[in-house]
Amino acid sequence: MAMTPPSNPPAVVIDANVLIALCAKEVDKYAIALAWVPYYLQNNYEVYASGVIIAEALYILCGKLQQGLLTPTEHTLAIQDLEINMTGFYHRRAEMRR
Repeated sequence: MAMTPPSNPPAVVIDANVLIALCAKEVDKYAIALAWVPYYLQNNYEVYASGVIIAEALYILCGKLQQGLLTPTEHTLAIQDLEINMTGFYHRRAEMRR
């Protein structure tokens, strides 16, 4: 029996941890995140992020600054990277059921 390929493009949901790894350039996670995100984009995946991903990322990045894990300059760059990285992601809001 012949199978037809799905008509929808593949999709992936990016977790806040992946975004933070990219923005904060976390030593143990950065290389993996840097390899996978471009792979998804180059292979025409629809890349989604939850509606709270920005708040989650900002909260964690601010915590890293307060804990001394990021310098003020690194924190500023991480926030700028956050803005740039979020440009390519779609946000889907859950529809409220009536």
